[in-house]
Amino acid sequence: MELETYDIIAQVERTHWWYRGRRAVLGAVVDAALRSGAPSGGLALDFGCGTGANLSVVGRCGGAVGVDFSSLALRYSRERGGYRALAQGDGTALPFADATFDWAFALDILEHLDEDGRAARELHRVLRPGGRLLITVPAFPALWGTQDDVSHHRRRYTRPTLLALVRGAGFDVERLTFINSALFLPIYLVRRAVRLLGLQVASENTLHPGWANPLLERLFAAEAHVVPRVSLPFGVSLLCVARRAEAAAAPAPSLAA
Repeated sequence: MELETYDIIAQVERTHWWYRGRRAVLGAVVDAALRSGAPSGGLALDFGCGTGANLSVVGRCGGAVGVDFSSLALRYSRERGGYRALAQGDGTALPFADATFDWAFALDILEHLDEDGRAARELHRVLRPGGRLLITVPAFPALWGTQDDVSHHRRRYTRPTLLALVRGAGFDVERLTFINSALFLPIYLVRRAVRLLGLQVASENTLHPGWANPLLERLFAAEAHVVPRVSLPFGVSLLCVARRAEAAAAPAPSLAA
């Protein structure tokens, strides 16, 4: 990701509708999982923690530990405070021991990686048996736009490709749903217009008028009342909650001679 992009993200992620709406949905999904018996109180990994805006969600599950390949991103996270620890590391070789975390979050990070399957297997490795992984990724290749380019995305996912990725890493899928459904059509049309007209924009974060920010946030955040219970059939992003299986019980000793 470009260094200027981190500067933009750090400036807007506390107020921009997309970040605030997504955090509302993520928080509702996490709270529902905790109520249903998901582990809490241990350690929670914020994989690709970026500038630290998701700490308010990650920290609900336990002591938050952030990791990112970018020293600049970690500087922003450190300045915000609140993480139990921060580490610089590669997503394909995480600097943590096996079975360290009860939760891991990969929030709009896997699409940046050439080897997303290897990263998913690393997340499986560092989770304890019974631990949960929460993933969000951009959905539908047809929605490719300027933000994908400036963020150096490698791909956008479909439901089958994300399922294959998560199951291939050894996880059991508990929830898989699209999110940001209400704004799917407007975002698709805007991105098509930008592409067809050849418009040059530094970031899609500035494409909407300021007065629309609260309205767009309410539309996205309203899904917090729905997504924990219902899987949405389309949307701008995909959300997956997966579980590392419990360790298999040892076979009972045989009494046969």
